[in-house]
Amino acid sequence: MAARTEEPKVIAITGASRGIGRCIAEAFAGEGADLILTATSLEGLTEVAENVQALGAKCDLIAADLGDESETDRLFQKAVKASGEVEILVNNAGIYQGKPF
Repeated sequence: MAARTEEPKVIAITGASRGIGRCIAEAFAGEGADLILTATSLEGLTEVAENVQALGAKCDLIAADLGDESETDRLFQKAVKASGEVEILVNNAGIYQGKPF
């Protein structure tokens, strides 16, 4: 991999504690991104955080239930406070509430 000439991208990933979200987090970490990882609880995010930090990524964890609209606002505020700016958002959380899109 060539040396980076730019600052790392800040990427927020919802549903990051397992499955596709975890794989996305690990892939972006391997490319030098800084991450904000979210899931409904911190419990599942801890192991993912250890993995991405081992790859050299800076990582912030935020527990949020994105099925609750007020939680999405809180998540956004915490993400901006933690990183200053979020450049990429990966909406991976699997939420279905039976409401029209």
